[in-house]
This record gives sequence, C-alpha cells and structure tokens, in this order.
Amino acid sequence: MAAFKDEWPDAETVNLLDDALGKDLNSGTFGHDLIEQRIEALGNYGERMGADGILYSCSAFGKEIDAVKGQLEIPVLKPNEAMFEEA
Repeated sequence: MAAFKDEWPDAETVNLLDDALGKDLNSGTFGHDLIEQRIEALGNYGERMGADGILYSCSAFGKEIDAVKGQLEIPVLKPNEAMFEEA
C-alpha cells in the first residue's frame, strides 16, 4: 500500500481477502476446484465493486489467477507480473 501512496497517490486501493486460502491450499483439505472458486469469487466481487483492476498478492495461486483473467473485463495481475513486463 505504501508503494501506491508513493508512486501513484491518486490510486484508491482496497483490500479484499480470504486469509485462509494459503492454509487451505497447504492442508490439502480443499480441492483445487474449490480454491479456484474462492480466487474467482474475490475477482468477481472486486469487479462488481467497480475496481479498475485487480492485483492478487500471493504467487501460490498463479493458475487460479490466470483462470480469473479470462473471465473478467478488467485487468488482473499476479504478484510481480507488472515488474516482469517492465524488465
């Protein structure tokens, strides 16, 4: 959040989270499909809220984030993706 304030002070940032995703992924209790649905639900919610874009912040969900990219009308980025594109 501090980086946005420093580099893009006009951006309004909002955090949406499911803080159990990492734990649930690592436990193996929840199948891949359910994890993907939860990642997708966060993206859908963000888009419905009027977000201009979504930056997911956990690289462990790369496949799930890629799936969301094809479903939303707004830009969706994985962690570090923008940095890699600039390099």
